Order: sequence, then structure tokens, then C-alpha cells
Amino acid sequence: MTAGIELASTTNAPASATTGRVRMFFTGGALDTVNDAGKRIGFETGELVTATTTNATTIDLWTRVVPAGGAVMLQAHVLAVRDDGSAAAGRRVFALARRPTAGNAVLVGSDNTTTTINDAMGVSIDVDVSSSTNALRLRWTGLASQTWEVRARVVFCVMT
Repeated sequence: MTAGIELASTTNAPASATTGRVRMFFTGGALDTVNDAGKRIGFETGELVTATTTNATTIDLWTRVVPAGGAVMLQAHVLAVRDDGSAAAGRRVFALARRPTAGNAVLVGSDNTTTTINDAMGVSIDVDVSSSTNALRLRWTGLASQTWEVRARVVFCVMT
């Protein structure tokens, strides 16, 4: 059973979600949902991510494996500033990935990033799904011969 503060308990859960009682807990900064058998059926939480990149390096700012038969939804605000303050980039990102019980994870929809503000043409803030790990990824690529500080506030939800 999940340890934490129980916030709610109901026996009126939709049949499509679980059978029996569904319990919600606040545990370590996350909202967990479990069924009577103790199986985690979903959670939502947030993270602050920081990174420094040099020379057009592509990095994963955030990743989560999409569980088989489940989905991961991501919402993030990403801000990047060149180390000398001469350029900045920002993006609001929303993405959803799903994974069938037998198969690989895929992005749902074709355009999963929105609202780019950028005075540094060529930098990249994107999302994708790794074909080797089935993970939803938030990625950053800077520019050659430049150093960038990157911050992202990520809120995500996982359904299993």
C-alpha cells in the first residue's frame, strides 16, 4: 500500500479505470492514485530541471518511460539564456504519448509544442519518443561555440 496522507477514497470509480475502491494519496510531492490491490494506476507531479550546454549539444532535459498499456502527459515551460545574456529562448510545451500493451510508445498528435519565443535562431526545444526506451523526452539543443543555461518547470501525469 502507498504510504502518505490519504486525500480521498471512493467506491464509485468508473469501471473502465479500476474495480473496487480507488484511493488517492499525497506522497513526497506527488498525487498518487491506487486501487485496493495497491496497484498504482496513475500519478501527477512536477519537477524543476536545470542544465548547462555548450557547442550545440542535444540533451534530454526530462524523460519518463511510457508504461505498457498506459500514457504520459507532459506540460513544461522552458527558458534558456546564453551565458553572456545576449540571447534567450522560451517555449511552452504540451505533449501526450501512449503505449499499447504490445508495441512501442508514440506521440499522440502531430504538433506537441506551442508558443516559441526566441531571439536565438537555431536553438531547439522539442519533444519526442525514444524508440529504444519508449520514453517521452523533453530535449534542448543549443548553438555551436555557445554556452546556454536552461531551466524547465515540468508537470506530468502518468497512467498505468
